[in-house]
Amino acid sequence: MEIAGLACHKSLILPPESENAQLRAEGKDVIWWIDGDGNRQGDPV
Repeated sequence: MEIAGLACHKSLILPPESENAQLRAEGKDVIWWIDGDGNRQGDPV
């Protein structure tokens, strides 16, 4: 996806294995992009 001329990315971070046995263990979506100076911006990993 491109927003304001920058390529934006969406990733899924899965929960740790220790949480998979829990009833509602969920992954987390993160959104990030590289700014004009080459720095990653958005959700931290």
